Amino acid sequence: MNLFRNISIRTKLILLTAISISVALSLAAGAFLMINYSMIRSSRINQLDSLTDVLAANVSAALDFNDVETAQELLSSLQSQPEVKSACLYDASGKLFTCFPETASAEAPQQGSPFPENEYFFAANGDLNLSKRIEADSEFVGHITLRAATQDINGMMVQYVWIISIVMLVSLAISIVLAGRLQESFTKPILKLAQIMGEISAEEDYSKRMQQDSSDEFGAVCSGFNSLLDQVEDANRKLQSAHDGLEKLVSKRTSELEEAKNAAEAANHSKSEFLANMSHEIRTPMTAILGYTDLLYDYDAEEQDRKEYIKTIQRNGDHLLQIINDILDISKIEAGKIVIEKMVCSPRTLVAEVASLMRSRAIMKNISFQVEYQGHIPEMVETDPTRLRQILTNLVGNAIKFTEHGEVKLVVSMSEKTSESDSMLVLEVIDTGMGMSEEQLDVIFEPFSQADGSMNRRFGGTGLGLTISKRFADMLGGDITVTSTPGVGSRFAVSIYPGRLDDTRMLTECSEALQPVPTEIMAVDLEITQRDGQLRVLLVEDGPDNQRLIAFVLKKAGAQVMVAENGLIGLQKALQAEDDREPFDVVLMDMQMPVMDGYEATAKLRDAGYHRPIIALTAHAMAGDREKCLKAGCDEYLTKPINRKKLIRMLTLQLDRTTPEPAV
Repeated sequence: MNLFRNISIRTKLILLTAISISVALSLAAGAFLMINYSMIRSSRINQLDSLTDVLAANVSAALDFNDVETAQELLSSLQSQPEVKSACLYDASGKLFTCFPETASAEAPQQGSPFPENEYFFAANGDLNLSKRIEADSEFVGHITLRAATQDINGMMVQYVWIISIVMLVSLAISIVLAGRLQESFTKPILKLAQIMGEISAEEDYSKRMQQDSSDEFGAVCSGFNSLLDQVEDANRKLQSAHDGLEKLVSKRTSELEEAKNAAEAANHSKSEFLANMSHEIRTPMTAILGYTDLLYDYDAEEQDRKEYIKTIQRNGDHLLQIINDILDISKIEAGKIVIEKMVCSPRTLVAEVASLMRSRAIMKNISFQVEYQGHIPEMVETDPTRLRQILTNLVGNAIKFTEHGEVKLVVSMSEKTSESDSMLVLEVIDTGMGMSEEQLDVIFEPFSQADGSMNRRFGGTGLGLTISKRFADMLGGDITVTSTPGVGSRFAVSIYPGRLDDTRMLTECSEALQPVPTEIMAVDLEITQRDGQLRVLLVEDGPDNQRLIAFVLKKAGAQVMVAENGLIGLQKALQAEDDREPFDVVLMDMQMPVMDGYEATAKLRDAGYHRPIIALTAHAMAGDREKCLKAGCDEYLTKPINRKKLIRMLTLQLDRTTPEPAV
């Protein structure tokens, strides 16, 4: 098969023609020989059968009269039939009557014929044997057998084979000659095509074309090949053009990647500086907390010194919590988990709260802090007061931090309404501090970047306040812009969308004289919320330190506290107290505990029909954690570290909601 694959198309066509003709002639010759052989044999059988009928009719009288000589004479007439080898005559009893030639009697059976009457068959040596029944006047008188040779038929078939073979060879020779002449019309276009393809491959000259000389299949191939060359030539031009463009693009992308690499390295460097700064910022208050905690063990310390130690520990703890909150805020912002809760609030009250908190810092640095209202200010706006308060606290705190002398001013106004934008509430923080350069202004709102790497060494801080404030301002429908001059000061302008103001009263005379609502809740005696007896609280908390701390706060406020180490024990104690008719008034449920966590314990209590207040205690303060606790069945949610006054206030509010009105 491999040899046939590698020979030329010309030889393949000739061989294919020769093989096809040979197969056709062989099949025709075979059929011819078989048919002729069958016809000759049938003719020989019919001839012998007719001869036997004639002999049977003639020898019937000799058998009837037992005339052997007459029978012999009649059989001797077979001498004229050279193919007849012998003939034997039997009487009615089956006894041999006579034979021709007489020598055949020695080989023939003396009694009966070796084969049935009126039948023929071919012997093993090819002789034809035939037996015929003899009757006279419809009476059986005997039978006759004949044996004839058929070797002459085989001779005739051999002659036929020779003749047919000669005819086949002559026909095959003629067909090969004709195929050799005709194959040129097939191979010439193919060879020409191969030649053109070789030249194109060697020279890469796609302008060459095949000459189309016919409209048959080869003509269609030539046309298709020329069309393909047109496409290849066009594609080659486009490829070259694309190659040139790709080189330019690669060069451009390489430059962009280089810039991106430099930016990534700069960002990585900024993150490294940020982490180092965070380490410093966290370790600094922790050092103070741990150091002053050790000083509290000094029993010789004066009472006034101990109070100063405690204030220092509390101040550094608040600072550490603020650092952690900043890190959590930027993490939630980057993850898209911050939820803005808009509500109606007073901008004057919010500004007064921030001013009250920040003025003490300004006084400590001997600088002035003022609040100024310009123009008409809405009495109420719709925004997220917590986030807006956080923005102002960050900006005012930064202004005070970076101002060594002069003043810090907080200016509140409304922007003019235009055809393209609504009127915005604008809060400007103006200071006379050190100011910033253009290069510093480009990076102050980027996370993990600071205006100056030395700032944190001089003033401390995480460097995240402005990033967080910028993101919050965007979420409140506004923005933060900044202008600054080194050595003169800076102006940060916060604009937020105040909501629809159609039905809102506009105030023309505003001042800081309005006092903020007190943000600290005084200690509340829990017994005043009870109808009878002492308040019973179940504290479900696995941390021993938190158990002692929270239990101490609650007991000091007048509550009776029972502690459970995990959710399973808390579940059992709460249900047992219900069965004993000494129920707990409220359950404080830590949400992360071994054995059974607070989520599962709360859900099982609600499934059991427990309807009393359950307040979640958790260190998880990310977006969605409060909803997760409420979905589990909690009535409220407090984050750790627990603020004593917030805890007392929340307990009081929950008990007020569940205490029924006294009967009239």
